[in-house]
Amino acid sequence: MLDPKTIRNVAIIAHDGAGKTALTEALLRHDAPARASKDGSTSHLDVDPEEWMNEVERSGKFLATFSERLPKAIQLEHEALTRRLRVPG
Repeated sequence: MLDPKTIRNVAIIAHDGAGKTALTEALLRHDAPARASKDGSTSHLDVDPEEWMNEVERSGKFLATFSERLPKAIQLEHEALTRRLRVPG
């Protein structure tokens, strides 16, 4: 059996709606108390849309430095992510 102190990474893979987030939240709550977020929730997995958009913009600037050397698939994926995050919701 593995020593839990030696585990560094864990992947949780399942279909949409299978409870990945709920399971991960439960595992994190077991290990550490939840932190309070800006809106008062206590989720470890809270997502701040503005923070995500800032990260997408930073990564876009980084990807732009590769110009035409960047594979088209990566360019298209980044553009799609940017469009999804810009949709008001």
